[in-house]
Amino acid sequence: MIPLCGSGCSLRLGMGLMAQGPSSAMRGLHSTASCTLRASGHFFRPPTRSPPPLRPKQPGSSGEPALHHHHHHTANHCQQQRIYIMAPPHPKTSTTFCPSITYSLPPPLSPMSPALTSVRTFSTKAVDHSSSASGSPPPNMTANAATSKKFTYQISAAYSAKQKRFSPTNNVFHYNPYNRVHDTAKRKSRPDAGQDAFFVSRINDTGAVAAGVADGVGGYIESGIDSADFSHTLCERIATAAHQSPTDNINAKYLMSIGYQKILEEDAIAGGASTACVGVAKADGQLSVANLGDSGFLIIRQGKVHYVSSPQTHDFNTPYQLAMIPKKLLVQSKQYGGGPLSDQPSDASVSSHSLRNGDVVVFATDGVWDNLSSQEILRIVSDEMVTGKGWIVGGEAGTVPSPQLENLTSFTEGQGLQAAVAKAVAARAKSASINMKVDGPFAREVQKRFPSENFHGGKKDDICVVCMVVVEVSWTFRSITLSNFP
Repeated sequence: MIPLCGSGCSLRLGMGLMAQGPSSAMRGLHSTASCTLRASGHFFRPPTRSPPPLRPKQPGSSGEPALHHHHHHTANHCQQQRIYIMAPPHPKTSTTFCPSITYSLPPPLSPMSPALTSVRTFSTKAVDHSSSASGSPPPNMTANAATSKKFTYQISAAYSAKQKRFSPTNNVFHYNPYNRVHDTAKRKSRPDAGQDAFFVSRINDTGAVAAGVADGVGGYIESGIDSADFSHTLCERIATAAHQSPTDNINAKYLMSIGYQKILEEDAIAGGASTACVGVAKADGQLSVANLGDSGFLIIRQGKVHYVSSPQTHDFNTPYQLAMIPKKLLVQSKQYGGGPLSDQPSDASVSSHSLRNGDVVVFATDGVWDNLSSQEILRIVSDEMVTGKGWIVGGEAGTVPSPQLENLTSFTEGQGLQAAVAKAVAARAKSASINMKVDGPFAREVQKRFPSENFHGGKKDDICVVCMVVVEVSWTFRSITLSNFP
C-alpha cells in the first residue's frame, strides 16, 4: 500500500494539482489544507487510483519518537518529515562516471554528518555556474602538491540529532588529514546526527580536500526504511572516492556521481534517499560545489556574505534527492500508478569559486537553514572569528584576516577557530529549533504559503554543520607534502 501522505489523505500540491485520496471515509481524518503541510516526507507521484484504506496514525507511529511540540497538530507533522511526492517526473540527463577510480585501496578519511536548513530562493532546475560540466579526470594526470599548494583548509564539524541535546564536547569532529577513521557507513561508527551525515577527506596527497553534508529523507520510515543508512553510506562512498583519486583534477559533481553510483551497485542497504551538498577545495584556492536539494553552503568573506546557495525543490518542503528505491515500492507504485521521486547528480546545481585567505565556508543541512537565516549565520561566524582574533576589524580595509590565522587554526585538535565556529552555529540552530516564541525562516515561509496554519517558532530537525576556514600558507609550511605521511 502506498501512502499519499502521513495519514493517507488527499494531498494538495503547491503546483495546484490535487492527488485523489483513498476514500471519502479516510478524507475525514483531517482537512485538505492540513494535509498540504503534513505531506513532508513523500517520494511518490500522485496515484491514478486509490489504494486500500489506511488506519489512522498514532503519535510516534512513524518510527520516530513523538515530538513534544506546542504547534498546531498539522504543523507538528510538518517538521517531522519532508515531502518526496512529485508529479510529473522531469527528464534526466546522463551522468558520466570516472573509470580511473578503484575501490581496492584503504578506506578514506572521516565521513560524518550534521544538518542545517533555512528557506531560501527556490530553484527547480539544475544550474551549472562553472566553466566545465564534465567531472571526469583525464587519464595519466597527476598533481604536484609541493609546487602548486597555496592554501590549506582547516575543518571541523558539529552535529545534533533531533531528539538529543547538543553537546559541544561530544558532538564535534575535527579533521586531521594524517589520520584515518572508521567507515561511518557502519552504524556503530556513525556520529550521533540522526539522519544527517557529513564527510571530510583529503584528495590523496594533492593538498586538496573534499567535504560536504547529506540529509536523509524521513518519509521512507513509512515503509520501514531508515534513510540514515543512505545518507551516511553516501558520504562514506564520496569520501572513499576522494581519498583514492590519483589526481585533484576532479570536481564536486563527479564525486557525488561516484558515491551515488557505488551505492546502487553495491545494493548493501535496504533503500532510502537524501539531499547532498559536496565541495572540493583545491590547493590553489579553487572551490567547486555541487548542491542537490535543500542542504546548502555559504561563503563569508571579510565580514560579509560573499555567496549563499539556493535550495532545489520540486515543491514546498519537497527537496531534490538522490534515492535507492526498494523493489517493493516500485511494485506498489506501478500498481497504483504513482512513481518514486529520484533525482540524479546531473540535476545538481554546480558553482565554482575562488577562495581567499580568511574566508569561512559553511556547509549545512536544512536543520540549520530552516532555523537560521544567512545573516544570522554571518553574525555567529563573525563573532567567533573576531573574538578568536582570526579576523581584525577596523581601518580602511574593514575586516581582514589576522596574520596569526594559520597558527590559530593549525594543529589545535578541537581548539581551533574552525571548531569554535562549527559548534557556535550548531548550538544556535539547535536553540532556535526548540524555541516556540521566535519564528524562524521555516515558520515564516509556512505562514506566507499557508496563512490558515498556526505554525510558530523553530523547526525541530537533525542539525549538521561543516566549517572550513581558508588559510594561505607560508612558504615554510608549503614545503610539507602529505606523501610523507601514511
